[in-house]
Amino acid sequence: MTSDRPDAGVTRRRRRARVQGLLLLAPALVTLGALTLYPTVWVVWLSLQRRIPIFGVNRFEGLGNYAFLAADPRFWKAAQVTVLFTVASVALEVVGGVAAALLLRGQRGVEALQGGDLRGEVAVLARLVRVLVVQE
Repeated sequence: MTSDRPDAGVTRRRRRARVQGLLLLAPALVTLGALTLYPTVWVVWLSLQRRIPIFGVNRFEGLGNYAFLAADPRFWKAAQVTVLFTVASVALEVVGGVAAALLLRGQRGVEALQGGDLRGEVAVLARLVRVLVVQE
């Protein structure tokens, strides 16, 4: 005799444990949701306003702030530098991490680093690969 219910093979004890686990997880999920959802909604709301607290200016701007950014060449330059930094940083971290892993594993897959026993130095350098300076 088979049942069409998806939890037909689950015992009552197991179902109770699953419900208990979800109930124990619920406060953390609610807290995490509140700590991420509220600030996100608040930032979006603030981005639609023109606010200068010192002078008491507080008016609804709508999408005007975004239209201003879309026409501002400084914004696009900053976005370009940010993308360049992100791509270069991730690429350097991946290359450095793979090189460090190969050296630490003893495979000596990187020809340029075969000079000596650099395992300790490479392990430290792998954590410092995030150094990249982008200038105009």
